Amino acid sequence: MRLEETDVTYEEKYADADADESNDPAYESEEAEEAGDIDRTDLLKLYLREASRAPMLNAAGEVAGAKRIERARTRLMKLLSRSPIIAQYSLHLKQALLRGDESAADMIEHVSGYDVNSPVPLSSLADQALAGVESAYNNLIPPGPKPVQKRGSRKTERMNKKYPRSLKARMLVHLSRSIREIVFTPAAERRLSALVESGARIARSYEQKSGAGDSNNSTLNGKTSTGKTGGNRVGAAGANAGEFDVKAAVSRVINTGLALPLEMARLSKRVEAALSELNSAKQQMTEANLRLVISVARQFTRRGLPFLDLIQEGNVGLMRAVEKFDWRRGFRFSTYAMWWIRQSMARALDTQSRVVRLPASELTLINKVARASRSIREETSSEATSDQIAEKLEVESERISEAIGFAQQTVTLDAPANDNGETAVNFIDTGDTGNPFIAALDWSRRTAIQRALAQLTPREAKILRMHYGLDAGSEPRTLEEIGQDLSVTRERVRQIEAGAFAKLRELEVGDTLREFLTVA
Repeated sequence: MRLEETDVTYEEKYADADADESNDPAYESEEAEEAGDIDRTDLLKLYLREASRAPMLNAAGEVAGAKRIERARTRLMKLLSRSPIIAQYSLHLKQALLRGDESAADMIEHVSGYDVNSPVPLSSLADQALAGVESAYNNLIPPGPKPVQKRGSRKTERMNKKYPRSLKARMLVHLSRSIREIVFTPAAERRLSALVESGARIARSYEQKSGAGDSNNSTLNGKTSTGKTGGNRVGAAGANAGEFDVKAAVSRVINTGLALPLEMARLSKRVEAALSELNSAKQQMTEANLRLVISVARQFTRRGLPFLDLIQEGNVGLMRAVEKFDWRRGFRFSTYAMWWIRQSMARALDTQSRVVRLPASELTLINKVARASRSIREETSSEATSDQIAEKLEVESERISEAIGFAQQTVTLDAPANDNGETAVNFIDTGDTGNPFIAALDWSRRTAIQRALAQLTPREAKILRMHYGLDAGSEPRTLEEIGQDLSVTRERVRQIEAGAFAKLRELEVGDTLREFLTVA
């Protein structure tokens, strides 16, 4: 029996009893009549109604859905591992991990033999696995031009054609298995699928430019898009470049005879179908648990975020739970997904419900201070002091005072203060407003910062401006947001920022900035 035949009906087979009621024509007509009473502009009511249509799954249905996702994901990785472009990208990824441009945690979920409790880090095991892919790939690529052999009998020629072809097939199988030893993250799988699709599109353009219908002639005269010959081993297949060159990779694949444009196009279609099947399985599992998100969101209402925003954040956690769920552990999916949904909503409340956004480390410290304060108050029947909290948490007293200050609610200056129409800004002391010394000090500080940034590279200066909101009218941005804007990882942004600060400390302008800190 085919995969599609076994998976399509799993929801109907394992759905709860309310599925039978929803399939009843009389029941559907009642729902249609009730839907007419709902205001179509009310998005919340419409969403709640649509979410309630999907039947809930029992334990067997959750296992069946998880198995379908697992089979679809395995099928996708088998197809991706057969692409020589993915093999070349694996070599590029190995170099990117060594340079720090990519993070192993962002790209690789685990490798064969990896144990979470093992002292060996994931990055080391990933480097070993990628080295195995590199070795298997280089065995396929001849180190130089093939030697010219004397022409023999027809039987000898047939044997020479047969055995190299079978040897190449075995090497391709070994390469595919080496790639499958690495379990990529869902985000990385989507990136690999996009690379295969892009490679097939480029290969078709090469075949059209060649002007011949025979795909065997679809080469670029033995050269890559960077001007290098395509018959070399891939020790430097984009290894020295910051970004993976798909066009050069396709050229190497065609020129070395690893795949023809027609084969790459066929593989791309199969990858696209497998990815579609995987997304369909995930969507089916997600839609069946939307009501779980709604029930959890009701527990987080009136905490600073609208109900729809809470549902949206909860859906993000639900999708993450669908990707991470392991049915072999014997737990219900609803129990497992509850943790991810709660975590996603709690993090959204911490980061979005405040007018002034705080880093995650500060939010963690604020929560620890609040718990320690409650514990001390229960033990001593009195309010906890900063010193008592610092002693309990083993943190400096100054950090506790800062956390308590950060925890205070922000007052909106435009909020009405009384019945006379006055706002809170009318009751704020102007203080140093108009003080020429303060104005001169601010101007000097801004000038010193601009001179310091001029000593850095444009990329380093841009990261510091974005992270700390140094430009007029700009807001501070997180490392994650900066990384998305610059198309690099969060870890790479942090490394560039640390290098910029180290450079400023060695320059004379660093002493000037320190003087402003003492004045402030």
